Amino acid sequence: MSLHHRKDNRTVSQFKKDIAAHTKKEKVAAEAIRLDMEIRTGVTVECSDFGVDNSGELIEGKVHANPDYLFKVGAEDAKCVEIKVHSERWDFLTFKTSNLLNYRKHNGSIAVARESYYYMFSPKAIDYILGTVEAKIYHGFSPNDPAHRVHQDTIDELVSLGFLEQFDWKPVAKDHLDKGKIFR
Repeated sequence: MSLHHRKDNRTVSQFKKDIAAHTKKEKVAAEAIRLDMEIRTGVTVECSDFGVDNSGELIEGKVHANPDYLFKVGAEDAKCVEIKVHSERWDFLTFKTSNLLNYRKHNGSIAVARESYYYMFSPKAIDYILGTVEAKIYHGFSPNDPAHRVHQDTIDELVSLGFLEQFDWKPVAKDHLDKGKIFR
């Protein structure tokens, strides 16, 4: 994806600031999720970079949209996980179609960190969203990319199907999240 396409209607300066801010938030969230998973499973959970770049710097030219991280839980094979940060003030989540397709290519999941809990969307949840939730342009979200807006009824359906899990933060993970001040 080209720089022009990725920055949407933002200036390069604003795009650089947005990348740095989003990358910082996603790193804090990834570590909180790692801590939470480690407490839940009782085994070591490793998290390593997988995406294009998690430095927060602008990359010129074309890039891919691979999931951000690899999570390795104990002796299991590492799994690709895209990290999103989305405040509970909003009652919906929005995902770009191109990103969802790329996460599926890697059999990836999506973790969405919120103030008091996080969601873990499985590859089946991503397939469900792609197959049932209309894709359209949301100008306030991304004017160049069709996206899928997921509302609570779809979240509830994904949970009932076993395609999505919601985890309340364990205290250590929540403390890490709060110290990172990603929800201001």
